[in-house]
Amino acid sequence: MISLIVGAISLTYLAILNTVRMLGIAMIMMPSTTLGLNQLPNHLISHGTAIDNTFQQISGSLGTAALVTVMITYDLDNGTAAGQIHGVNTAFLVSGCISIVGTFD
Repeated sequence: MISLIVGAISLTYLAILNTVRMLGIAMIMMPSTTLGLNQLPNHLISHGTAIDNTFQQISGSLGTAALVTVMITYDLDNGTAAGQIHGVNTAFLVSGCISIVGTFD
């Protein structure tokens, strides 16, 4: 849904879509983090938490850089609103495809 953004879209609609997206991310991250940390002995949980947080930060930074690169590459009109919207839509489409591939891995 987010990859189908058009020029005349309300801010409320975008806020609702982002809220649903972030709730979905939270519903996935909390159980997977808990499951991973429960596999560690008690004396290593603090180290596991630190590693998990570090990997979240690094992967978030790399993912942001990659998707911004996709967005700028597919900005067809070099900075116009229509071109930027096309770039954003393409970046969200790529993000969705990566999520689907990750689901079945």
